[in-house]
Amino acid sequence: MTDLEKQAEELGIKIDKRWSNERLQEEIDKVPSAPKSAKAEPTIPVKLLYDRWNDDEIREPAGKIITVTVTDAKKLIATGKAQRADPLPGDE
Repeated sequence: MTDLEKQAEELGIKIDKRWSNERLQEEIDKVPSAPKSAKAEPTIPVKLLYDRWNDDEIREPAGKIITVTVTDAKKLIATGKAQRADPLPGDE
């Protein structure tokens, strides 16, 4: 069980196993009594250079732009599996 799943369970959220981590975090954020530490890590868009399977076991093809946490983005970029896809300052 992941930390997000534990937090959701503690808040009384009924978890659907098909939910991505992002969806689960959205559900946690909807609960007014959710602790501040339950806030999600910032996310960033990256362009995949190779196919990958996400947390829901769904294939994401190379060339697709996905949004992941900064930590995951750093891992993907460091291993050469993705590149940054966020706009340059002024291009937003």
